[in-house]
This record gives sequence, structure tokens and C-alpha cells, in this order.
Amino acid sequence: MQPIKNLLLFLFLLFLNVSIAQKNIKNSFRIPQGYERADINNYHRWLICQPILLDSKVKTYDNKTIEGLGYSYAAKFDYNIGNKNLHQCADAAIYLNAAYLYETKNWCFITYTANDGRKISFNRFKWNSKEKRKSTINEYLEEVWKWVGSFSLDKFDTYPVTLKEAIAGDLIIEGGSPGHVITIVDVIVNKTTGVKKYMLAQSYMPAQEQYILLNEENPKTVWFEFKEGEDIETSGWLFSSNSIKRFKNN
Repeated sequence: MQPIKNLLLFLFLLFLNVSIAQKNIKNSFRIPQGYERADINNYHRWLICQPILLDSKVKTYDNKTIEGLGYSYAAKFDYNIGNKNLHQCADAAIYLNAAYLYETKNWCFITYTANDGRKISFNRFKWNSKEKRKSTINEYLEEVWKWVGSFSLDKFDTYPVTLKEAIAGDLIIEGGSPGHVITIVDVIVNKTTGVKKYMLAQSYMPAQEQYILLNEENPKTVWFEFKEGEDIETSGWLFSSNSIKRFKNN
């Protein structure tokens, strides 16, 4: 009987250690008093449960350090961006969208449009006819990242929504070269006033890990507040008021 108890204790402690070690948006950032998560759907639930690292500086694709931990960004998402200069702003947004669709087995919706208008579908890409093998989602994403950017996301793969309609998973886009893309990864609302606050994540150039922005006006918080009809000012980029878009495959 004692060996069984010891085994159960070991498994419990192992589970406890894994739980403590696994940080995510949901268990790492405090929601201000009077607020609650807004318009939560399956994608929102998935986003706030993705693994993040709180104490690690952002790295580029070639392992250089991006300073700013604690004053321009609060944490980074814990996934491998590869060793090529590909995973930039639009690519980070695509990663979250594609990873969710892949994990939920909605493979037919994993399609993005290249800057020249060519569709790149995971279902068509995954069977590699030359090597007679099935390609992985990471191989597919690397191909997408080569050809898709802020211009194509803005023009082909998203549609506009208002600030009032914005939910987690929506993007803030300025399409072009240069352009920029930020993902809204969490949304909270004041239960009394209806005021919303947004948590934002981005990558940048050169290719680097995706990180959660700190509000430059108040670098102790990850929450941003915007006003309808006004420009959207984030850390490092100023967007017009009509820059909020939603993936068509959502």
C-alpha cells in the first residue's frame, strides 16, 4: 500500500511543479478591479492559456537579445520561431491564428494569401509530392512567412471591425512596406462603465519572438485603452482609428 501512496504523492508533486512552471496570460496578469474578460469565445480562451515566459528576454532568429523586458514588454510567447529571418510582425499574428486552427483540427481554414494574391492552403501544402511525405505545420508556416506580410493580411485575409466590436484574436494593421501588425490577445471590460482595455502582442524586425507589450504611458501595466474614432497609439507604432481587422477564417 505504501508504494502506491508514494507513487501518488510523486505524481501529485510532479503535476504541481508542472502547473507552477506553466505560465500563461490567464494566470500571470492581474485584471484590474471592476473589470472582467469581455466577449470570451474559444479562441480567446485558447490565447490566454498559451505558454509564456515572464523572466526571459526576447531573442531574434539568430539568438541576439532584444532589450526591453520590464519596460517595453512584459513577457514572451514560448514557441520556436526557427533560425531564419522570417517570423516578423504579420508572421507572429499568423502563427497564433494557424496554431489555434491546427490544434482544433480546423485544417481547411488554414489558408493565407501571398502579397501577389496567391492562396497558400495547408491542406494543399501538407502533402509533399516531391519527397512523398506529409509536411508539418511548421514547414507550412515557414513557407507562408516567406510570402505573406502586413500588406496581404490587410488586403486579402482580414476585414474591418470597429473598436467597440474588437475581441481577442483581432488585429491592428497598417498594411504596407513598411507596415505593422499587432494581435489583441486579451480584452477586459469594466462592468459598470463598459470601458474596454486591451492586451497586445507583436513581433518585429529582424525576426524575433512574439512578446506582450507594456503600455508606455504606464509601463507597469499590460493594458491599453483606446477611444473610438481616435488614432491607436501603441509602443512603437501609431495606427489610424480604422486599423482594427478580423481574420476571415475566424
